Amino acid sequence: MNNKITELSLLTAVGIIFFTVETVLPNPVPFFRLGLANIVTIIVIKRWGAINAVLVLFSRIILGSLVTGKIFTPLFIMSVAGGSASLVIMFLLIKYFPEKVSLVGVSVAGASVHNIVQLYIANCLFIKSVYIISILPVFLFTSIFSGALVGISTIYSLRIIDQKIKKY
Repeated sequence: MNNKITELSLLTAVGIIFFTVETVLPNPVPFFRLGLANIVTIIVIKRWGAINAVLVLFSRIILGSLVTGKIFTPLFIMSVAGGSASLVIMFLLIKYFPEKVSLVGVSVAGASVHNIVQLYIANCLFIKSVYIISILPVFLFTSIFSGALVGISTIYSLRIIDQKIKKY
């Protein structure tokens, strides 16, 4: 039990660091971030299940938003909505299609859903125009790039974690 709490705490801290760093980096496309904190989400889903992934996700979004001063801002709302939808699709793919969908595919699907939900939230709360759909292809293209990067990073991170655990 202590190992689980320790690992989840460390993963939450890493997720907060990724979230915070990405929030302050300049964005080439509005609302675009690499989504490095999703490395943590996928690891937690794989190692500890969906309930723990939800706890880590909301902890990192809330604490990261507090650190960056963006709590309860549009970015916060979009992070919660996109992160929640992304977690659901990634969990379902990992649970029901582990032999058919790689972690890179899981990550690309999560990034795509995250971006679709962000556009939807932006449309509902801020832009309120059907023309927002015109930037969906750009968002989906960036999802492929960022999702693949996050998926590959997750595979290597899981290997390192497994090697370290075997030592102890």
